[in-house]
Amino acid sequence: MPATQKPPPYLTTGQRIVIVLSALVMLMLGLIYQERAARFDASQRALARTTSAEVANQVAFILTERQRLVRLFAEDHLAMLQRLQREPDSPAAYQALERSLRRSFPDFFAVTITDNQGKPLIADFEGYIGDICLEDIQSYARTGQYAARIHPNNYAYHFDIMADWPGANGRTNMLMVSFAPTELGKMLRAIESAGHQLMLI
Repeated sequence: MPATQKPPPYLTTGQRIVIVLSALVMLMLGLIYQERAARFDASQRALARTTSAEVANQVAFILTERQRLVRLFAEDHLAMLQRLQREPDSPAAYQALERSLRRSFPDFFAVTITDNQGKPLIADFEGYIGDICLEDIQSYARTGQYAARIHPNNYAYHFDIMADWPGANGRTNMLMVSFAPTELGKMLRAIESAGHQLMLI
């Protein structure tokens, strides 16, 4: 004869109250967590917007200052540039330009000079001046404007700064100096907030 099963015990009133109170506490904790998470998310988004605006201003300042310095370099070294224009295959003239640039700009990466159409006058056998560099300088030759952008080649990431200079033939030529983005990287690390990662796009 099978054993008789006992009916499941019913909850007492005290137990029901405890269960209801526990559920209410859990609900309140969940709501508090959601509200705090939303506040934290909003504060982090505001911090990201503020930091991004500060970075944009700093980058614009650095690029504007670098443009000014390259223009001054071209003015101060006009005889050297014109000599290189006349003797584009002269290693001595090219090395003299590189030495002067390295003294003025520790993060100097590469250099070329072009005619007024943006066509390089120096043979780039090592491949430091890539397609993007050529696009930038030819755009500058056509419009007088360009947007500095960090881009790679076979060696390293860099960005290009342009300046005009009067050629020996009376036409306006271009100087393009490429820089490693060292200064920009240091600036990003200095501004970067904890828990955030800044990237230049």
